[in-house]
Amino acid sequence: MTQQFSLGFIGAGMMAEAIIKGILSSATCKPKSIIASDAYPSRIKQLQEQFALQFAHSSNIVQFTSSNIHVVQQSDVIIIAVKPNNVHDVLREIHPHVATKKPLIISICAGTQLSVFESLLPPSTRLARVMPNVNSVVLAA
Repeated sequence: MTQQFSLGFIGAGMMAEAIIKGILSSATCKPKSIIASDAYPSRIKQLQEQFALQFAHSSNIVQFTSSNIHVVQQSDVIIIAVKPNNVHDVLREIHPHVATKKPLIISICAGTQLSVFESLLPPSTRLARVMPNVNSVVLAA
């Protein structure tokens, strides 16, 4: 029996999209258990349309939002997938909510060391750093 968990993405760019598709194709997590935020409304709309088409037969679809805080509040595991120049602002924004929810935070931010996360998140935050590669985009990693 697999344990159900909720998965959040802060940053819904190409790498996050590839990871979401991989998770869905492997049935690791149900679509309704995944939520992703992005700073760009046009990207959110694009992903909503894309995933609505993919799951047209179901109301069980991935959620997209512009609120990073909403992602933290809804997630047991959060993947930070933003550009390195946005990491500090995002971590400062979510800090109080991470302290309350206590999710596992996974960084896929290129060139951003875990020490940055440790300095900007609550001391007890569980952290991991993962470096997916471009093959993830074609589900070949």
